Amino acid sequence: MNWSNNQTYTHIDAIVDLLGGTDVLGSDLEGRDQLLSVSRAGLPNESLQHLLSVLDDSAGQHTATITWLRRKLSYSVDADAKLDVISSEMTLRVATLLVALIGVFEALEPSIDFLLAPHKSLNGLAPARAVFTSDGVEAVNKLVVQGVLGLPA
Repeated sequence: MNWSNNQTYTHIDAIVDLLGGTDVLGSDLEGRDQLLSVSRAGLPNESLQHLLSVLDDSAGQHTATITWLRRKLSYSVDADAKLDVISSEMTLRVATLLVALIGVFEALEPSIDFLLAPHKSLNGLAPARAVFTSDGVEAVNKLVVQGVLGLPA
């Protein structure tokens, strides 16, 4: 996927691309409801692997967070190589957050750095870890809004 400013993607298109595109997901997903339906049915393991490979390529010093994500999200893969519902939802949360961050930072590298780096306002957790709880999702959303508005964290 080309993350430059020269090409505009909808959030759904960008999330689908992070999850491996139509080759992995099996069809064009035109809206949030379709994406959620696929997630509830269990994302293919290849979706998680594709997202993690995007993160791996830019992880830099944040390999511990990538290792944690890989272990946490790959925990429950069934015989059909599908993630369980919880792992699918968490994978979708991480992909959605990354797309939102790309909207803030306008580039993949700083977005991944923000996603994987510990933040004081998240009690030292990386946003990629914090989104695993509802309180964490709220705190991460607040942190992203502060970034959009240029407010101190």
